[in-house]
Amino acid sequence: ALELAYTSLASIPQYGSREILVIQASLSTCDPGDIFETIDKLAKEKIRCSFVGLAAETHICKYTASKTNGKYSVVRDKTHLRNVVLS
Repeated sequence: ALELAYTSLASIPQYGSREILVIQASLSTCDPGDIFETIDKLAKEKIRCSFVGLAAETHICKYTASKTNGKYSVVRDKTHLRNVVLS
Protein backbone atom coordinates (compact mmCIF):
# COMPACT_ATOMS: atom_id res chain seq x y z
CA ALA A 1 0.00 0.00 0.00
CA LEU A 2 2.86 2.39 0.77
CA GLU A 3 4.48 1.69 -2.59
CA LEU A 4 1.20 2.39 -4.40
CA ALA A 5 0.67 5.61 -2.43
CA TYR A 6 4.26 6.64 -3.20
CA THR A 7 3.64 6.17 -6.93
CA SER A 8 0.52 8.30 -6.74
CA LEU A 9 1.98 11.09 -4.61
CA ALA A 10 5.50 11.39 -6.08
CA SER A 11 4.21 13.35 -9.08
CA ILE A 12 2.52 16.02 -6.91
CA PRO A 13 4.71 19.14 -6.56
CA GLN A 14 6.44 19.53 -3.19
CA TYR A 15 4.41 22.64 -2.36
CA GLY A 16 1.30 20.42 -2.39
CA SER A 17 0.12 18.29 0.52
CA ARG A 18 1.71 14.84 0.31
CA GLU A 19 0.70 12.72 3.25
CA ILE A 20 -0.38 9.13 3.82
CA LEU A 21 -2.61 8.12 6.73
CA VAL A 22 -2.70 4.40 7.53
CA ILE A 23 -5.22 3.00 10.00
CA GLN A 24 -4.04 -0.47 10.98
CA ALA A 25 -5.68 -3.13 13.13
CA SER A 26 -3.25 -6.02 12.58
CA LEU A 27 -0.10 -6.87 14.49
CA SER A 28 1.94 -7.74 11.41
CA THR A 29 2.65 -6.44 7.93
CA CYS A 30 3.17 -8.17 4.59
CA ASP A 31 5.38 -6.23 2.24
CA PRO A 32 5.92 -7.45 -1.34
CA GLY A 33 9.25 -5.63 -1.67
CA ASP A 34 11.93 -4.18 0.56
CA ILE A 35 10.02 -2.02 3.05
CA PHE A 36 13.16 -0.10 4.04
CA GLU A 37 13.73 0.89 0.41
CA THR A 38 10.15 2.15 0.23
CA ILE A 39 10.57 4.11 3.48
CA ASP A 40 13.75 5.72 2.13
CA LYS A 41 11.94 6.74 -1.08
CA LEU A 42 9.08 8.27 0.91
CA ALA A 43 11.49 10.22 3.11
CA LYS A 44 13.51 11.42 0.11
CA GLU A 45 10.35 12.71 -1.62
CA LYS A 46 9.18 14.29 1.67
CA ILE A 47 5.97 12.27 1.75
CA ARG A 48 4.78 12.15 5.34
CA CYS A 49 3.38 8.83 6.64
CA SER A 50 1.25 8.78 9.76
CA PHE A 51 -0.17 5.67 11.39
CA VAL A 52 -3.06 4.98 13.72
CA GLY A 53 -2.86 1.60 15.41
CA LEU A 54 -6.06 -0.01 16.63
CA ALA A 55 -4.25 -2.90 18.33
CA ALA A 56 -0.72 -2.85 19.76
CA GLU A 57 2.32 -0.84 18.70
CA THR A 58 4.09 -2.12 15.57
CA HIS A 59 7.80 -1.35 15.24
CA ILE A 60 7.84 -0.86 11.45
CA CYS A 61 4.95 1.61 11.60
CA LYS A 62 6.61 3.62 14.36
CA TYR A 63 9.91 3.55 12.43
CA THR A 64 8.24 4.67 9.18
CA ALA A 65 6.47 7.55 10.92
CA SER A 66 9.69 8.76 12.53
CA LYS A 67 11.70 8.56 9.27
CA THR A 68 9.05 10.48 7.29
CA ASN A 69 8.19 13.10 9.97
CA GLY A 70 4.78 11.56 10.49
CA LYS A 71 2.94 10.65 13.67
CA TYR A 72 2.24 7.28 15.22
CA SER A 73 -0.50 6.67 17.76
CA VAL A 74 -2.12 3.62 19.27
CA VAL A 75 -5.66 4.47 20.26
CA ARG A 76 -7.29 3.44 23.53
CA ASP A 77 -10.97 3.95 22.71
CA LYS A 78 -13.24 5.52 20.11
CA THR A 79 -12.97 9.01 21.64
CA HIS A 80 -9.18 8.81 21.44
CA LEU A 81 -9.44 7.53 17.85
CA ARG A 82 -11.57 10.51 16.88
CA ASN A 83 -9.13 12.94 18.50
CA VAL A 84 -6.11 11.34 16.82
CA VAL A 85 -7.65 11.24 13.33
CA LEU A 86 -8.90 14.83 13.53
CA SER A 87 -5.62 16.26 14.87
